[in-house]
Amino acid sequence: MSNGILMSKNRIDYNCAITSSSGTATPVVYDRNIKTKWQSMGSNDTITETITISFGGNRTMSRLILLNHNVRALELWHGATQILNQDNISQNYFYGIFTPFTATEVVLKLKTTQVDNQEKYVGEIIMSEHYYTLENNPAGIDYRCSEKAKEIELSDGTQKFWKIEGSDKAGITLSFEKITGAMCSQLEVIKKARYMQPFLLYLFPDTHPLSVYLMNWTNSYQQEIQQAWDSGGNRLYDLKVELREV
Repeated sequence: MSNGILMSKNRIDYNCAITSSSGTATPVVYDRNIKTKWQSMGSNDTITETITISFGGNRTMSRLILLNHNVRALELWHGATQILNQDNISQNYFYGIFTPFTATEVVLKLKTTQVDNQEKYVGEIIMSEHYYTLENNPAGIDYRCSEKAKEIELSDGTQKFWKIEGSDKAGITLSFEKITGAMCSQLEVIKKARYMQPFLLYLFPDTHPLSVYLMNWTNSYQQEIQQAWDSGGNRLYDLKVELREV
């Protein structure tokens, strides 16, 4: 899981009805802030906590991501069908892969914790449709962050720094060099066929596993033809992808 991953936006959003066996899961499990957490009440490792997500319509999914959590064992169910079963999670993030399916409701069962008998908690739950795992990671990454902020001069001449909380947004430019035509085609589909919705970028799943960005692709699609070929005789290309966090 070392290469960057592109996925649909979270299928869990404000249109969903979310119920939990204890604690309050709405809206903290989808607010894109891993510091706000759902937490159980009166739980231990003999109690399975459930979070039921009703989408209000059909949603297609093939990935489950938990961020900033302490769960060791979990299951994902669709009706009477078990979609995912994991019982050896040892880190505060989880990336689960399963066969794509379409559902109006799923149930996440949280069984035990990494430290025995703690209250269970989860900062963010992402259910998403996998689009593409990068064949090659970017050769260069230009990361910049913007915010709505201003210095204000007070009547006594002192300066006060004013900033809108939560206004920090990332801008990321990915520079791909000497990539295959097949990879270009995959990225072109995401740019041209899925442009109406932002998508999730899981750029560093190994080194920055808690960072998942909801991005728009802002520049036009334009690949550069290189006078270079791979070992199979296929021409290689350069491509620049400019992304802006939503």
